[in-house]
Amino acid sequence: MPSPASYLLLLNPAKSFSLRRLSHPQPSPRLQARRPHVSCDAQRGGGSRTGGGGRREAIPAGASKAKKQIVFFDAAPPVAQPQQGGSAVEKGEGEKATTKAGSGNAALALLRRATKKTLAVLSNLPLAISEMFAIAALMALGTVIDQGEAPSYYFEKFPEDNPVFGFITWRWILTPGFDHMFSSPVFLGLLALLALSLMACTYTTQLPMVKVARRWSFTQSGERIKKQEFADSLPRASIQDLGVILMGAGYEVFTKGPSLYAFKGLAGRYAPIGVHLAMLFIMAGATLSATGSFKGSVDVPQGLNFVIGDVMKPRGVLSVAPDVFNTEILIEDAIGSTGLDLKTDPGVPIVYAGFGALMLTTCISYLSHSQIWALQDGSTVVVGGKTNRAKLEFSEEMNQLLDKVPELIGANNENVVDSKSTAT
Repeated sequence: MPSPASYLLLLNPAKSFSLRRLSHPQPSPRLQARRPHVSCDAQRGGGSRTGGGGRREAIPAGASKAKKQIVFFDAAPPVAQPQQGGSAVEKGEGEKATTKAGSGNAALALLRRATKKTLAVLSNLPLAISEMFAIAALMALGTVIDQGEAPSYYFEKFPEDNPVFGFITWRWILTPGFDHMFSSPVFLGLLALLALSLMACTYTTQLPMVKVARRWSFTQSGERIKKQEFADSLPRASIQDLGVILMGAGYEVFTKGPSLYAFKGLAGRYAPIGVHLAMLFIMAGATLSATGSFKGSVDVPQGLNFVIGDVMKPRGVLSVAPDVFNTEILIEDAIGSTGLDLKTDPGVPIVYAGFGALMLTTCISYLSHSQIWALQDGSTVVVGGKTNRAKLEFSEEMNQLLDKVPELIGANNENVVDSKSTAT
C-alpha cells in the first residue's frame, strides 16, 4: 500500500476534488531521510490547466508567486558535508581567525582590568600621603648630610669603626647616592611615584566630579529636594521670582517646566585639578634641576681670564651645555685672587611657575560650589540646596535670599503660578 505522504489532495470548494498518486523516486545515498518533492503549480487569477493523468485546479491561496514547493521530511534534513578540495583549508583558516579574535578580546579585557586596578592603587589617598612624607624626610636628610663632597670626606666623617648613632656609616650614604640626595635614584623614584599618584587621582576622581558638577540636574520630586542639606518651603510664591533673585546673587539659573536648578562657584571644582598640575610642574622643575644643571668653581688671579665651559661640570644625564659656555671672562679688579662659584639651573623657571600656580589654585579651591534645586508645587515653592564648603554661611545666605522672594496675593494665586510654570 502506498504511503500517505505520497498523495497530494487538491481541494476547491466550488468543484469536485481529484486524488493523484505520485511515484517515489529512488533517494540518493546522501539524503536517505528525505521524502519526494511535491510541486503545486497555480496560475494567477484563478485559471486552470490540464495535464496527463487528470485535471488540477488552481489553489486560491492569494499568493503572489506562480509556483510554490512543499517538501516533507520524515526526519531533520542532513547537514551538508564539506566538499572536496580547499574546504578543509578554509575551515582551518576560519578556526584560526576565530581563535585569534577570541584571544585578542581576552587580552584587551585583561589589559583593561589591570589598568583599572593600577589606577585604583595609585589614586589611594594614604599611599599619596606616605609618598609625600617619605619625600619630606629625604629632603630633611639632604640638609643634614653634606652634599657633593668627595668620597674620602664621607670615609672620614662616617667611619665603619665608629658609626654615627651606632649604625650609620659611609655605606649608608654612598650606596643609595645620598651624597647627591636630590639626584639620587631613590629621591627621583619617589617623585615619579607621587606624580603618577597625582595623575591617577585627577583622572579617576577630580575629572568625574567636574563632569557631574557641570550637568544641569533637574528634579520633579519635592521629597528629594527636602532631603538636601538645606530645605525650605515658600507658600504663595513663584519659582520665576526665586530665579530672578538667585541670578542677582551670582547664581547660574536654569528652569525646565516647574523645576529650577541653580549653581555658582564651579571654579572651586576645577581648583583641585589646578593644584595637582602645579605640583607636577614643581616636581618636573626639581627633576630637571637635579639632572640637567651645571656647576663649577674657579680661582682666578687678577688680570687673568677663563672660559665658562672649561670650569662647568654637568650634574646629570639631561645636562646640555648652552652657547654661553663659550664666553670668556676677564678678571680686572680683584685684590689678590678671587674664587667664583658658577651654576646654571634650567629647572628654576619651571619651579617658580609651579609655585605661582599652586598659590593661585589653592586660593581658588576655597570657593564654595553651591547648588540649589526648586520645584513649583501648586502655589508653594519647595527649595533645597547644598555646598561643599562653608555650610553654615550657605544656610544663612539661603535664608536671606528666600526672605526676598515676594509673596503672591490674590484669589487665583495657584492658577497664576501654574500658568507661569507651564510657560517656562
